[in-house]
Amino acid sequence: MTRRLILHIGAPKCGSTFLQRAMVQNQSTLGDHDIAYPTPSGAHPGNGLAALSGPSMQCILEEYQQKTILLSHEDLFAQAARATDLVDLQASGQITVEILVFLRPFSDFIFGDYSQFIKQNYRTYCTVQSAFEGRSFAQVAVDRSRAMPVAGFLRAWRKSFGEQSVRVAHFRNIQSVLEHVLGQPALNWSIPRQASNPSLRMMDCDRIVAAINRGAPEAQVQAMINAGLRDAGQDDPGRTAERREWIEALFDHQNTLLEQEFGYDNRHANITASAA
Repeated sequence: MTRRLILHIGAPKCGSTFLQRAMVQNQSTLGDHDIAYPTPSGAHPGNGLAALSGPSMQCILEEYQQKTILLSHEDLFAQAARATDLVDLQASGQITVEILVFLRPFSDFIFGDYSQFIKQNYRTYCTVQSAFEGRSFAQVAVDRSRAMPVAGFLRAWRKSFGEQSVRVAHFRNIQSVLEHVLGQPALNWSIPRQASNPSLRMMDCDRIVAAINRGAPEAQVQAMINAGLRDAGQDDPGRTAERREWIEALFDHQNTLLEQEFGYDNRHANITASAA
């Protein structure tokens, strides 16, 4: 029997934690529909890094006998070259691989990415009294745009698993896409905001970075982050039109490639217009 592997590969800061926590809390319901979400091995709710290891995948196939297996991890996004064991499993006829990618406009991605770096690295930043190695937000955005050839990442996955293997959707559609792909089991998608790795508002990021750079103690910075997380989801004057426009311009070529090669328009202006 050929098994079906649904592989969610990210992108980072595009709802991955929300998706993963929803799958963990719905493991029993998924099992009733002949779908397995293998239990993650650590605190991270993602389980998808097993896809990069042939022995790990064989263990999953032996332990979970369901027809469909769902794996997810945002760190897979740029890892197509390491998925050779998975390619071999598909070539052997043991599995068919379907790849899911959720994106958000690149300006929103950069805002969220900037927040994530602060949350993960503020202790180091406080030690040296310099956030982002002294780089400005604009410099960080430029560096991230150079490190994120998104269309190339997706092209590599498609090359490995077939022309129709990659499905790209907006991260706000995670629920509808997953329910469609999985056969619409009645899943519980109620995930507390604080459990879904929310992003700090840019106005709070600006304040926190300024505090770090003037030498604020770690405890004060941590308190600022905690307060900012409580306000996540509120209006954010820090996401200015000017910032958004030049970030979108940084990724204009990537957006063109995504539309040409994958039929997906990730431009902020067009997504906003279509949602209106």
